[in-house]
Amino acid sequence: MTPKTPYLILRICYPYNPLEFPSPEKAKEYRSYYLKDKSQITPNEERSRFINTALRCDYMGSAEFEFGAVPKAFREMAQAGSRGELVETEITFSGNPSVFGGNDAHPLATVRETKTWLLCPKNYVEFLRPLLQEMSQHDIANTFRTKEVPYLRKGLFGEISTNYKTDKLEWKTGNFVGWFDLDNLWFLTKDHSQLEAVKLLLGI
Repeated sequence: MTPKTPYLILRICYPYNPLEFPSPEKAKEYRSYYLKDKSQITPNEERSRFINTALRCDYMGSAEFEFGAVPKAFREMAQAGSRGELVETEITFSGNPSVFGGNDAHPLATVRETKTWLLCPKNYVEFLRPLLQEMSQHDIANTFRTKEVPYLRKGLFGEISTNYKTDKLEWKTGNFVGWFDLDNLWFLTKDHSQLEAVKLLLGI
């Protein structure tokens, strides 16, 4: 597998409800979900709820993210995992919150640190580090363009924007907890339990 510059990055929002892992017996049914022949899979409300909670996808606004692109990417990632080609890496990012209006010198824009977990093909890690670092420092990357803005900086460090009630600037937590590259098959998240949920579904 040869890595390419990120383009189709899917934003993952915080779940509406806390993630509850299935019992060990149920977990066996969930493992390698994306490797199974879909014609042999019976509907399972608990599994669907687990997937929708773990992976609350943001609306991206482009057709490339629709028509089965997300399950296709997860299926390919599951296949890579079954071949032992994926690796989990912990990465801590440091940076400033995204500032409405672009005034990065605002007093609230202090440096913050955020720990993340990356699941990707083994030979992608060192290729991805500088690209992820660039996306974490800029609202829009300088050296490459993605199909839609991933808002990695805002997701990692929050944003400073105007409170419509008080008309004052304040820091807010970013809306996004994870990111999934549908082309390069890497998954980055701030929530380790989300990573464990993804690994369970991939059979890793």
